[in-house]
Amino acid sequence: MIETKIKEAEEKDKFPALYSTEKRESIILVKKAFPDGKLEGVVMHPKNAFGEYSMVWSPMKYKRMSVGSELTIKFIQE
Repeated sequence: MIETKIKEAEEKDKFPALYSTEKRESIILVKKAFPDGKLEGVVMHPKNAFGEYSMVWSPMKYKRMSVGSELTIKFIQE
């Protein structure tokens, strides 16, 4: 098994960054925020959507996770 951790940076303007829905049903790793507010990134959670990519994540649905938030991802090798 391979385990990796992604930790939210302390600088608010720095990317990539972790964004989530209010109750953490979905977490995305955002690479870039556009001037119109749309977010570009990849799904990290839930696992059935892991790796989905989009340039139109809604800033109304997703908010940046707090400083120090950490996401652990475990990959099982077969």
